[in-house]
Amino acid sequence: MPPADRRRMFSPFFTTKPEGIGLGLAICQTIVEDHGGRIWAEPTTDGGLQLNLRLPAAAREPQ
Repeated sequence: MPPADRRRMFSPFFTTKPEGIGLGLAICQTIVEDHGGRIWAEPTTDGGLQLNLRLPAAAREPQ
């Protein structure tokens, strides 16, 4: 995935698929961040991307 697309991949309605609607990663990011976590992508040595997810060990109180 080109760097310009990687910067936009979590944006709502951004997709690289002909039939995609571009909501999957945006929804995932919202859920992860609402739980105090972080989601990001890093390039791999074989040209792909690795998605990473980090959540806190303890749950936060709902806001």
